[in-house]
Amino acid sequence: MNNIELSDHIRKLRSYGANVKGNSITLYRCANVEPEIINQLRYGDYLSAVADGVDETGNCGAASYGSNCVKFELSVLDVVVTGAGEYQFRGASKSLDCGKKYPLEIYRAYNNAYGSNFSSEEIDAESNVRAIASTALSGGRDKFDALMTTHSS
Repeated sequence: MNNIELSDHIRKLRSYGANVKGNSITLYRCANVEPEIINQLRYGDYLSAVADGVDETGNCGAASYGSNCVKFELSVLDVVVTGAGEYQFRGASKSLDCGKKYPLEIYRAYNNAYGSNFSSEEIDAESNVRAIASTALSGGRDKFDALMTTHSS
């Protein structure tokens, strides 16, 4: 991402209410599980700009999803804003590290296509990975096939 793209990305993150300082963004995640589990962000997890109340776009704050809350300081490069105005984690995650069938780029593409946070094990169990992941890959099925050829070599 060049400097202009980075500036545009940061402007977009801020426009949805997040606190961005430099290249760091503060977001929140709450759930009714132990904070240690919440801390283990999965690729595709949704995060909130505010802990309580509603954010600038009217989305519920993190506390509406559970009683245990964790504050994250993340790189702006690891977060995107979805079409619905929600923050989604797209950084490195252990949830995709254990994949056996596909290269990492395909696991990410599958989650990007669905807007989901499936683990590599969950994706490995699916039968339609090529069709789904191809929709999120630049180059579609040809790119999928090329990645698989490289992966299986």
